[in-house]
Amino acid sequence: MRKIKFRAWDVLEEEMINNVSVHENSLIIKIDTDTSVLTEFVPRLNEQWFKVMQYTGLKDKNGREIYEGDIVKYVYRKPMLPELYVVKDMTNYLDMHILEKIISKPLSAMEVIGNIYENPELLLLTR
Repeated sequence: MRKIKFRAWDVLEEEMINNVSVHENSLIIKIDTDTSVLTEFVPRLNEQWFKVMQYTGLKDKNGREIYEGDIVKYVYRKPMLPELYVVKDMTNYLDMHILEKIISKPLSAMEVIGNIYENPELLLLTR
């Protein structure tokens, strides 16, 4: 059974936050520091402030977890021309075909090379 995990893009701070929990309409952010664990509670899940992404349960060839919003590079065919895919919303039926394409290919040929928030320039190269 895959672990249910989330991360969130903080739109205002322009940074990725890992170790995020979603509870009803709120967001709980756990921040690990050298000396303690801080927990921040955001009462309403406002999509203008945070873009929440779910873990797919898959890992790339380097063992990196693949989340919604990740851009993955697939190099398998001859000639070795890379194909780039964006992992989209796992709850949207129309976007599931991208995840199905990724699952149907060997994970040993997949590599997370960025995400749509930190690396928007890669979107121009995706399928």
